[in-house]
Amino acid sequence: MKTINTTIALLLISIASFATNITVKANKEGVFAIQYKNTEKGNVRVYILNSKNQEIFSENFQNVSSFTRPYNFTQLAEGEYTIVIEDRNGKQTEKINYTRNKLVSYVHVSRVPNKENKFWLNVANNGTETLTVNIYSENGTRLHEQSVEVTGTLSMVYDLTKVKTAKTIVFEVVDGNNTIHTTSF
Repeated sequence: MKTINTTIALLLISIASFATNITVKANKEGVFAIQYKNTEKGNVRVYILNSKNQEIFSENFQNVSSFTRPYNFTQLAEGEYTIVIEDRNGKQTEKINYTRNKLVSYVHVSRVPNKENKFWLNVANNGTETLTVNIYSENGTRLHEQSVEVTGTLSMVYDLTKVKTAKTIVFEVVDGNNTIHTTSF
């Protein structure tokens, strides 16, 4: 019995000494970093499969015991991918779900309280976007055009007190998703 226990213990130690440690982390938008560590040097093959189990990328490393390598998914379609790492100890797989961060914008235009012909533009978003702000009169004449880069929030007041001929003012704000927000006063 003692011989069997010693043999099992030695077998577990030898398996542990050749164990491979692999981690996959999303380190920024669309980039996944693979960290590979092994106790001995060897050849490693990394390949990526799409949701149809088709190989879309492969790379070989020669005589390595560890590496960290980023893989950029930003040019790929959203979906589930499988990262496969093969070395002399076998094959390990990691499933990842790649989605692009969606830009979410909130755009609101209102009158400044108790102020004649002053308007307040408020924008909030979860990223950076370029807005196009157009202001028109009721007959479609453009009174103002402006591009503004917004990261996070923006609050601006437009003073149109010098515009005497317009009975109606129309704000058209185009956000980073090309959504048009129109408000008339």
